[in-house]
Amino acid sequence: MRLDNFILQTKDLCMNFGGVTALVNLNMTIKEGEIFGLIGPNGSGKTTLFNLISRIYLPSHGVVYYKERDISALPVHRVIVEGISRTFQNIRVFLNLSVIDNVLIGYHSKLRKSFWGSLCNTKRIRNLEQEAREKAMANLRFVNLSEKTNEFARNLSYGEQRRLEMARALASDPLLLLLDEPTAGMNPNEALELTNLIRAIKERGKTIFIIEHNMKVIMNVAERIVVLDSGKKIAEGTPEEIQKDKKVEEAYLGREEG
Repeated sequence: MRLDNFILQTKDLCMNFGGVTALVNLNMTIKEGEIFGLIGPNGSGKTTLFNLISRIYLPSHGVVYYKERDISALPVHRVIVEGISRTFQNIRVFLNLSVIDNVLIGYHSKLRKSFWGSLCNTKRIRNLEQEAREKAMANLRFVNLSEKTNEFARNLSYGEQRRLEMARALASDPLLLLLDEPTAGMNPNEALELTNLIRAIKERGKTIFIIEHNMKVIMNVAERIVVLDSGKKIAEGTPEEIQKDKKVEEAYLGREEG
């Protein structure tokens, strides 16, 4: 199967939890270099889909293709090495580590240390560690946290912790970045700042797949959007098309009664 110009595709993807079906025969494609949005009511299967892509879950049926390759059964660490990284709905930073150490953890998958090299602290290993530190600092500058390098993550504001999580996700130099409700809990100014950061990440050549409940954010940042309801895809299109879709109004956006 060829996926020319596409970085990710799902084919008849299903996920069952006992007697509960979380995703039903989901088919979608994400084009390389775009910002692709995913919306739907709570419990519609959005985070389940992210967990299938990032290999936290094994699908009940169907396939996830990444760059023409079936990754449905890859180990989690191999998915990261292949170029997929993610953030989570609930912030997962290491509160008792420094800001830079949080980002350095994200480089772990890229550092190919041999046992004896690590034990003996060879020049090669020292060079790799220095390179990782320089890249971590570059990412912290990118997310506007370079002045907080040695702060404990617990001392950051909520918005700063979100940006730190983004910096760590970028540490593995992913081709595809999955963002699970990145503006959740943010005030309007923080949400605008993060929206601008997402656009800047795209300008670096990354593909972004974003789940978001903030309709203003998703409609402004996404180029195409898929809508889920009860595990089923009910709509797909541009933000303008999604806003006019009657099924979306009924299932997610609500309809004013006249």
